[in-house]
Amino acid sequence: MRPNQALVTRKYLAAYLRSLFFLNWVSQQVDGAKMPRVSMKVLWGHRIELPSLDEQQRIAAILDKADSLRRKRQEATRLADEFLRAVFIDMFGKKPKTKVLTDYCEFLAGFAFKSDQYVPPDGGVRLLRGINVGIGTFEWSDSAGYQADAITGLDRYQLEAGDVVMAMDRPWISSGLKCAVVDQSVAGNYLVQRVARLRPQRPGSAMFIFNCLQGNDFKSHCRITETTIPHISPKDFATYPVPTMSAEELSTFACVVSKVRSMTLRAIAAGDLADQLQSSLKDGFFGQS
Repeated sequence: MRPNQALVTRKYLAAYLRSLFFLNWVSQQVDGAKMPRVSMKVLWGHRIELPSLDEQQRIAAILDKADSLRRKRQEATRLADEFLRAVFIDMFGKKPKTKVLTDYCEFLAGFAFKSDQYVPPDGGVRLLRGINVGIGTFEWSDSAGYQADAITGLDRYQLEAGDVVMAMDRPWISSGLKCAVVDQSVAGNYLVQRVARLRPQRPGSAMFIFNCLQGNDFKSHCRITETTIPHISPKDFATYPVPTMSAEELSTFACVVSKVRSMTLRAIAAGDLADQLQSSLKDGFFGQS
């Protein structure tokens, strides 16, 4: 789309096309079962009520500032993760590896919940599947639940805050290792097969375990097997050599993690407010279009 700049600025048009108002309108115009699409005739017939060019520039500038806050939040989170990785390498990188990973945590692979009995996540307990484990975070665009009365006796598969989880199928993707630390928002979910749960033996050592899995050492150690989907086995976790750490060293690293995470959470909270601000601004600017 090349805007007629006598009528609409590029930034205003781009912001409008990303607005919830326009996306909702598009979703109502979709046609076709096998390949959903919106016809060009319908798209070009969409009417936009435009403010003056000066007002468009003002609105675009406000939205740019809100977007800048969101990007700074993302950058702060990335830098915090890099800092913790650097601290981990500095503290433990040269220590002898006379322990294995499972000396520091309990390994558990998920339960084989029957996929034909999945329900919407708000219709039961939420399941954590491999598709939900991202790079240091969780992805819920494709989520599933299970009826609460069908999980009797499966308490051991319920996640707790501080658990480290990792996808065992396709564990490495182009952007990194599909591994994350469970927080309060994910605690209570149930672990599905082909996802590993590593529960720390010592409180506060989740990030030590998480960082042990990062880098090329663990990837080189794993004997990835492949039938149709590349995957790793429980043995890869149980035999992986890691640094031998004292309780004091683990406590020191946990203290650093706690301080960095506290700052990161404040950045995330500020970013969430920026997201809400940006969404509210778009609703206000475009909602009545």
